[in-house]
Amino acid sequence: MFEIIKYDLKAYYKDFLIMVCAMILLNLALGIKVNSWGNDAILVISMLISFAASVVVVIWNIALFARDIYGDSGYLLFTTPRSGSSILGSKIITAILQCIIIGIVAIIITFIWTQVLKVTSGFVVDMRGIFNSIFNTFSVKFIILAIIAVVVSYISFLLTVYLAVTLSKVAIKSRKIGKLGSFIIFIVLVIAQARVETLFAKIFPQTFKLNVLSSKGNLSIAEVSNGFVDVNISLVICTVAIVAAMFCIVAYLLENKLDL
Repeated sequence: MFEIIKYDLKAYYKDFLIMVCAMILLNLALGIKVNSWGNDAILVISMLISFAASVVVVIWNIALFARDIYGDSGYLLFTTPRSGSSILGSKIITAILQCIIIGIVAIIITFIWTQVLKVTSGFVVDMRGIFNSIFNTFSVKFIILAIIAVVVSYISFLLTVYLAVTLSKVAIKSRKIGKLGSFIIFIVLVIAQARVETLFAKIFPQTFKLNVLSSKGNLSIAEVSNGFVDVNISLVICTVAIVAAMFCIVAYLLENKLDL
């Protein structure tokens, strides 16, 4: 698995470095306009640059998988003595690593603007204050579970795309039609997942209370009652089951049904 991760990271490392350098250079260029554009515009544009880089990374995460399905590199990858689950797992890990790297770069750039260069002297943003407020308001358990939920949601999105691409490759031989078919299959899968989750939530409405606030917290939100929020048990189980099922299906198709 680690060899595949290393191979996938090498495939995009030049583009990745170019994008990171572009983020840095564009933010340096913004420094020239600090006095003329104002603090508000500088920070907003910097965040838009980071957002654009994040979108590019998501596209790369999809292209990383589609390249091996539709491109010539698939012959090399799928003829190696690797199981479908190992190949798929490496793709997901690589995708998460790319997101983490870009996220760290974006956070560092924002921190430099707000804390080192003090660009927010006239803008209502205090990074340290925001982080301190988050950790003082919300419980550690809630923050950890929120991070896990974000990661699981992104993995679910990737698996949905990967499943759509794999099904289109297995069912449709034409490359051009196959790519259009994968988009249609993706839409169908998203709708099906949403309906299944909604159905389970209605049939099994049982919930458990999750502690949201820390002992230092003082938060007033309509959805939060006495520092707790209700989480539907069946919805959590259903989401995890769908992610696991999609992983197994894609891994099986990669190992047994993919015709290169």
